Amino acid sequence: MTEKTIYLIDDDEAVLTSMERLLRLEGFSVKPFGSAEAFLKTYEGTFTGCVISDVRMPPGMSGLDLLLTLRKLKSQLPVIFLTGYSDVPAAVRAIKTGAVNFLLKPARIPELLSAIRESFSLNACQTPEGAVKDDVKRDSLELSRRESEVINLVVAGESNKMIATLLGISSRTVEIHRANGMKKLGTNTLHGLMTAVSSHSSVK
Repeated sequence: MTEKTIYLIDDDEAVLTSMERLLRLEGFSVKPFGSAEAFLKTYEGTFTGCVISDVRMPPGMSGLDLLLTLRKLKSQLPVIFLTGYSDVPAAVRAIKTGAVNFLLKPARIPELLSAIRESFSLNACQTPEGAVKDDVKRDSLELSRRESEVINLVVAGESNKMIATLLGISSRTVEIHRANGMKKLGTNTLHGLMTAVSSHSSVK
């Protein structure tokens, strides 16, 4: 079995060095990169573990662009975003694209370690065989327009009550569409839902 590794990406050398030191002290295998492009040059489909990436890395590829590229490559490698900006729209885009978590710098150690452990638990879904089975499963059941609307708002972080208000329907109806949508996408967890939304064309 391939060792799970944290692929750490940040254009700030001081942050990259301190994060690498911290994670190694916690016992993790870490590979640091100064840019998303540098990481992609070494990327292989057999990678397991997770990516921890800064969101904004001008003038190079952003963290969101990196995540989109990984998904185009059919990678299910979990991605955790770190940012020094309290940017809610970026957080929503990150989650909708399939990020496992979005943490503000400086991330609290317990919070960061919890996000890493959670991402490592997702590695069972990273085999190519599993990905093919998931695609077949998702493609076999199309979401209705209302289910798509509800699922997108759930992924954006809205509560059932707010979704009901936005769509002009009852909270009970939201619950039904949410349950049906998640069932069709083959998941019963929020993180599973975020991954499904990033790859299922009828949800986008």
